[in-house]
Amino acid sequence: MEFKTPQPIPEIYQKNLYRQEVGIWHYLRLFWLEEQQIFEVRSAICGQNAVVIGQEALKVGETKADALRRLVSALMRAGYRTQPKKIKELNVVINTPDWDGFIAGAPWFDQLQSDFLHPLYAYLDETANGSNIEGLMIENGRITHYLGVLDREATLSKIAELAQPLEVAFNITISTTPSIPLPRPPLPEEVNSGIAKELLTAWREAMTKISEGVKQAFISAVSAEKNSNKYDPDPPFSYYERISPNRVRGEKAAQLREKLMTVWGIGKYYWPPLGNSATCNTIHVEGLDRAIRLKLIECIRPKTQGNLYVFEIEEGIFLTTPDDIINHYMDESYVFDEGMEWIVYSSHHGTTTFGGDWLIAAVKELYRDREEELNPWF
Repeated sequence: MEFKTPQPIPEIYQKNLYRQEVGIWHYLRLFWLEEQQIFEVRSAICGQNAVVIGQEALKVGETKADALRRLVSALMRAGYRTQPKKIKELNVVINTPDWDGFIAGAPWFDQLQSDFLHPLYAYLDETANGSNIEGLMIENGRITHYLGVLDREATLSKIAELAQPLEVAFNITISTTPSIPLPRPPLPEEVNSGIAKELLTAWREAMTKISEGVKQAFISAVSAEKNSNKYDPDPPFSYYERISPNRVRGEKAAQLREKLMTVWGIGKYYWPPLGNSATCNTIHVEGLDRAIRLKLIECIRPKTQGNLYVFEIEEGIFLTTPDDIINHYMDESYVFDEGMEWIVYSSHHGTTTFGGDWLIAAVKELYRDREEELNPWF
C-alpha cells in the first residue's frame, strides 16, 4: 500500500552570537548557504529581524566547520559571546477551555498551536530573543510556558499581537517569577554533638574533596575548550512546528482525533498497562528486543492502509514511517493508519501495547514460547 512519505527535516547550519551595547542585547547570526558555499552574516537588536550585513567565504581547503570556528573565534575576541546573560523570565499563562484528557486530544489544540504558540516560538527563534528555559506545566484549564527573553517589551508586544484574535477562546496572561535562592535550613541541635557531629564533619570533608576534584576537572575542561577554539553550530530549534513539516493540522487532524476516540477510546486516558482499561481488547509487553520488533513491523507493513500516523499526547498528530511503528523515542504515543484496524501504544515505562484482533494474534504467536512475558503488569 502506497502512503505519503514524511518529509525530511531541513538542516539549518548556523551560529548565533550576542553582544550587549549600552544595555541592549544585539545578535549576530552566521547562516550557512549550502548552494553558494558561504556564510551569510546577519545582525540586529534581539527581538528584531536581522538584516544581512556581509558574507564570509571559505578559505582554500577549509570546511564549513573550520570556517565557523575561525569566524566565531574572531567574533569572541571582538566581545561577542555564545550565550547572553541576564535573561528575563517571562511566564505565558494560557487559560484554556475545560478538557480532562491529553492536551493534544483537545478540540482547541490545533488553534492554540497554529495561531499562537508556533508563531511565538518562531518569533523568539528568528529574532534571537530567547527560548523556553523551564519547559511547561499542563494543568486542567491552564497551560504555562516558562520563557527566558532578552527584550521583554518586544516579546510582550508580540504576545499581545498573537493573543488578540484568540481572546474569546483563550485568556492569555503574563507573569514573572524571579529566581529567589532558597534559604539553607538550620541544622537540628542534636547534629552538633556526639557521633552525629563527627559523621557530619567527615561527610563535609569528603564533599569538599569531591567538590575540589570536580572544580579542577571543570577548570581543565574549560581551559581545553578555550584552547581548542571548537565552536559547534547551534542545535536545531526544538519546537515541533519548526523542525517537523509532517504535522497534521486542521480538519484532517480533527477527523483523526475523533476517530481515535470513537474506535479506540484514545484521547482522554492512558491505555493499559498505564491506564486501568481500554474500550477494546489489548495485549502488552515490557521491552522489545530488536528481532521481535522487526518481525512485528513486517507483520504490520502489509496490513497498512493509507498514511501512517503517530499521535503524541502533548504534541499532536504527525506522519510517520513503518520503521517507527514501534520506536520508544516517541514515548506516550499511538501509531495507527487510515484504516484504524490496528494500533500500537508506546509508554514512557518501556511498555508496548497492541490493539486489533489480528495484531494481538500475531503478537501471541511471536511470544508462543514466552507467554509469561505477555501482560506482565497484570
